[in-house]
Amino acid sequence: MRYPVELVGQMTDNVRAALAAANIIHTGSHGGGTTVPSTELPEPDHHTVWVEAEDRKAAGDVAEKAIAGIKGIYFRGPIDADPAEFGF
Repeated sequence: MRYPVELVGQMTDNVRAALAAANIIHTGSHGGGTTVPSTELPEPDHHTVWVEAEDRKAAGDVAEKAIAGIKGIYFRGPIDADPAEFGF
């Protein structure tokens, strides 16, 4: 089964490559944007990824390990949602 996990930050090519290498599926993003000087900073980007694992905690561990050491992206935690199977 795959469990949803939230990442926060920039979805760069390095992050995409690390997720692909760990067989993690990125399904969506929201937030972020650009701003002009002297305005509030935008909300950081939030990304939903699906991780194949035995349980929710293991999914979080796999995602956190996959992006370890990559600047600009952070592990936020597992999302409280039902696991799913992806058939490709």
